[in-house]
Amino acid sequence: MTAQQTNTPAELDSDALHLLVGPNVDYYLSRWKAERKISFNWGAFLFIFFWMGYRKIYGGVAGILAVYLLIDVLAAIMRFDADPIEYCLTIAFGILLGFRGTSLYRWVVLRKLRHLETRTAPDELLEAADRRRASWTGVVIVWVMMLVYTGLFHQIGRL
Repeated sequence: MTAQQTNTPAELDSDALHLLVGPNVDYYLSRWKAERKISFNWGAFLFIFFWMGYRKIYGGVAGILAVYLLIDVLAAIMRFDADPIEYCLTIAFGILLGFRGTSLYRWVVLRKLRHLETRTAPDELLEAADRRRASWTGVVIVWVMMLVYTGLFHQIGRL
């Protein structure tokens, strides 16, 4: 375990962290403080993109969609059906996020918290954390990202 993965109890109990996580803070804190490192997150498993969007893990969504787009481009160039590959990848991503999503979210939240602490005045920290909390706005952003991907997918299919 590296120094970056360890947390002081103050980090997990800070008001800013509670605001960043939002209404499910008790669920996540109980998982993050547990001795066992792996737990299963059904929301992350079943709703990969929307779970990541709600938790504002946009880089993960963009990365997965980029992989799908790359496969679609290769399928159009090489004339093969990409659907079976993408179905298998979706299942694999779901299983991976089911088992590791909670720890990924912990890493993202602590990274955001450290970023806020270094770039925000102490009296503005709670307000800044509240603006960056998990929200349904992230789901809408992911939905738009998926619409853009779908549009690109259909354009690639016409090649």
